[in-house]
Amino acid sequence: MEETSSVIQWHPAFCEAIKLELDEYRDDLIFEPTHELTAAPLIIDVLIIKKRRNIVITKNIAKIFRRYNIIEYKSPNDYVSIGDYNKVRSYALLYASQQKTDAKRLSLTLLSERKPVKLLKYLSQRLSVKQDQPGIYTVNGDICALQIVVSGELSFEENMWVAGLTKRLTGDRLSRIIGESHQRGKDVVDGAYIDVVSRANEKSLKEVMMGKTFEQLLEKYGVTDRFIARGRVVGRVEGRVEGRVEGEARGRVEAERNTIVAILRRRFERIPKSLEVSIRKIDDPVLLESLAVEAAVCDSLTEFKARLK
Repeated sequence: MEETSSVIQWHPAFCEAIKLELDEYRDDLIFEPTHELTAAPLIIDVLIIKKRRNIVITKNIAKIFRRYNIIEYKSPNDYVSIGDYNKVRSYALLYASQQKTDAKRLSLTLLSERKPVKLLKYLSQRLSVKQDQPGIYTVNGDICALQIVVSGELSFEENMWVAGLTKRLTGDRLSRIIGESHQRGKDVVDGAYIDVVSRANEKSLKEVMMGKTFEQLLEKYGVTDRFIARGRVVGRVEGRVEGRVEGEARGRVEAERNTIVAILRRRFERIPKSLEVSIRKIDDPVLLESLAVEAAVCDSLTEFKARLK
């Protein structure tokens, strides 16, 4: 919960990721992105409640789930400490008291990308800790069911959504996430998850785009240009980017020019006439493709102009 508005907001993306991981059980679970325990800010990161008590969840990261399930999530910038464990443990007791239920009907999940070595050592000295499979450490003997999930150790094949919450995605994995998101539909494509993984992996985003015009990328994934540019999905594509490649060399060059201008206009609303003139003087298709990528990921027009010199 340490992020501010000036940096990547990982928590909303994690809320979407855990929903995607448990998608086959979505109708049986209630997801609360946050849950305030008191009038003062004592807030559970994610609370998941089973609608039917007898539902059995076989998903690896949710096998320990009970009726009420508390998740403490740490972004890639943070880690799970002994203090976090004690805090979430107290949250569980307080929540059980509020619900007038036994703590054994709760489960706790502490999730981070980095392995919390000190915490696992601390718990091993007091309780039974067992690694059931890569990335999942089950703790027995506490007040309620407890597991430590290390997303950096999870199988990408089995836990793509949670494992994808990292700054270390390869181009291939980012491409798979974008493609799968499109298959899942608008709710995923338009959500915080894609926003975060794309912004956190801009180098891989450039790799995904390399050798493609913006229009080709849009056609492949069916997502908006503004999402690809900065990882912000803001709506459906209202029209094709100008300058569709017609197959002739001149047409390809003109299409690239139009694509660059269109991207800059959509991202920065207005661009200087002199800048547009400079773009339209460029005849090198390789340079134009490189500039299309730069137009998509640059932070300002000044940064983009520097590439023209």
